[in-house]
Amino acid sequence: MTKQVVQKLIRIRHFEHINLAEFWQYIKLAWNERDSLVMKKNRALYVDLPENGPYKDYVLGLLVSFKDETTQTSMAENAAGKKVISVSDIAGGMDYNFFIMSKVNGVAIYQYYHESASDSVMQEMLRQIYLEYKEPKLQAELDAIPLELGKTKRSKAQVQIKKKWHKCPKVSLVVKKGEFAKVLSEWQKINTFKYQLEEFSPSGTAWTPLSNYVRSEKRILNFEAGCSPMGIAKAIDGVRHLLKRGTVSGVDEVNANRTVDLIDISENIAVYDFDMLSKKIDGLAIEDFTESKVFEWILESVTKKADFNKSIKDDDGSS
Repeated sequence: MTKQVVQKLIRIRHFEHINLAEFWQYIKLAWNERDSLVMKKNRALYVDLPENGPYKDYVLGLLVSFKDETTQTSMAENAAGKKVISVSDIAGGMDYNFFIMSKVNGVAIYQYYHESASDSVMQEMLRQIYLEYKEPKLQAELDAIPLELGKTKRSKAQVQIKKKWHKCPKVSLVVKKGEFAKVLSEWQKINTFKYQLEEFSPSGTAWTPLSNYVRSEKRILNFEAGCSPMGIAKAIDGVRHLLKRGTVSGVDEVNANRTVDLIDISENIAVYDFDMLSKKIDGLAIEDFTESKVFEWILESVTKKADFNKSIKDDDGSS
């Protein structure tokens, strides 16, 4: 059976203190050019932020995974001396995950195939990059705290600043309603369910006067250890129509921490053969990755989704 390539819908959440464009520009200019960082865990992340043309509203990305350091150094080169992708490299254990992300809301279509880098791998890559990105910004804010505030107030200000910069970009799956229970049933456990209701639902007459002022209601449910993920998933699916937004967190079948976003974004994305992908990227210079035909396929899926670039605002300060 031919291996299939699937376009997965994910969301990369950026908190208010993270300037989306600046963060991804940092990856483009700094991360890509520093060899000591590129090879962390034998993976490299290449990105571009076009300022005009059909991709001007998006971040284009390519996550490359090498079997080991030898695989990277043995890559073929073209006449210009640029390292290129070859079908033999892919067969030998190199994987390529292309993606397009909206600059507006962090929603992305991520191209995935069996045994390539999952969205949880992307999460870890972004965490490593963010640790480097945040350090000078965190220190600058700490240094800017006025001395005249006094020891106690300065200490409180330091705690708040460190707490803010502790939040790194989060990668989550966006799952359509029909697949939600199926995906979560494969997890080892579901830890929490955070959600907003479309309307405030007072639990007693004492709460009723507040209904004139509340925009939405946010709740967090923590589940007992040993509960059936399938049972919880089906129960959540049964109330999904009442929700404005929701996030489910837990541990998946390969023991990775995962998050699923319940966002009303249509999921009409493509599936195609791995052999077709291999032929299209064979001979592509990695530094010229934005010229790949693959981005045309992904953009075609994006343009079919009228709500792909809609604004999404979360109560936790991410967007």
